[in-house]
Amino acid sequence: MGPLVQPQSDARLLRWAVACVWLATGLLVVAPEYRRIGIGYLDRLHLPVWVMYATCPAEIAIGLRVALGQSATWLTLLQIGMIVTFTLILAVLEPMLLVSPFGFLTKNLPLLAVIGTTWLLEREGWTPRTMWLLRGGIGIIWITEGLLPKVFFQQPDELLLVAQSGLAPGDPRDFLFYQLEIA
Repeated sequence: MGPLVQPQSDARLLRWAVACVWLATGLLVVAPEYRRIGIGYLDRLHLPVWVMYATCPAEIAIGLRVALGQSATWLTLLQIGMIVTFTLILAVLEPMLLVSPFGFLTKNLPLLAVIGTTWLLEREGWTPRTMWLLRGGIGIIWITEGLLPKVFFQQPDELLLVAQSGLAPGDPRDFLFYQLEIA
């Protein structure tokens, strides 16, 4: 059978991909650098450190639930709500995260699309609406990771990375812009 004939199997694969994101995010609390960054943001929000330690097991629980069952509407809405809330809080605290060349917040757009696509797949199969959501969600990465940080909001971290790579003769700004034009 072709890929468009197996929506339940495709939905299962997408669920596992989303589950891996939740599980990795929840388990990263064991990494000292992750904790340091998290505590910094909690301090800026005037929140206690225990919030991070409570959130991580919740993310692991969500990851396990997503991996082991169908995409219930309440679970889909919970995931979307958590991701949008987290993204908005960090965008307000540090707006440049929205145009980071490393996708610190913009990675959430395709993640939201995959969550929505999974929910639709389990209910409708590969309908035009399902295909549009997945394609749009994945396509948005070309704008959020390409056009914005490469042309309009070039940042020192990425310019330094390009300069140190040895792959870009001349000005890293020109290299990033040129790479965008030929892509």
